[in-house]
Amino acid sequence: MIIESLRTHVLQGVFLALTPSERWSAARSPGGGSLTTEQWLTVFAVLAQIISLAVVFWLVAQKRRLEQNRKQEISRSSDTAEELRQKIDELSQQVEALTSEQITPAVLEESEEPVAILHKDSGDSEDQSPGMGSDSGPV
Repeated sequence: MIIESLRTHVLQGVFLALTPSERWSAARSPGGGSLTTEQWLTVFAVLAQIISLAVVFWLVAQKRRLEQNRKQEISRSSDTAEELRQKIDELSQQVEALTSEQITPAVLEESEEPVAILHKDSGDSEDQSPGMGSDSGPV
């Protein structure tokens, strides 16, 4: 209640202090040609929006650049991984070839010994042909 009565007295005092022609002239030219508070507020709001848009565009450009750099890095690493896979395949093939070469002579050395023993045993009788028994002679 007190605030309402105070408000009405202040407003009436301001309105009654000015004549109607002074009210009209004050309404026509606020501030007498200089920038008022509302105009400054509008200017600052527009500047703030322009600055915000510039920052948003800059952030978007930075994000795109980072994503592009990441994609290039992933591409390079996948190419490197593919090259490494190929080298691993080549090396595993070489290991298999070397392993088979080492196993083959060892198997041959083991298998040559019985053949040599058999050859020495069959050297006593020259008329025997291989694959025939010892009791078969010339007919």
